[in-house]
Amino acid sequence: MQNLRTAVHLCFDVGAAALYSASIAIAFAAVAFVLSQAITVGLLMALASFGIAGFLWGRSIWHQYRTAAAARHP
Repeated sequence: MQNLRTAVHLCFDVGAAALYSASIAIAFAAVAFVLSQAITVGLLMALASFGIAGFLWGRSIWHQYRTAAAARHP
């Protein structure tokens, strides 16, 4: 039962991380577009910021669940 609960929490955490990364990317893309007045700069900023934010959120989730699994199975 613990594995199912962990899997469900992991799915929700990954979904939330993707949503947060997308919202961060949209905000940075809007700022880049307004400052540069070029859609390509905005799209590149969205792609870069989504990748960086996704990596950071993913690393945080990976670290959280890795340490929790290590604590259960020494």
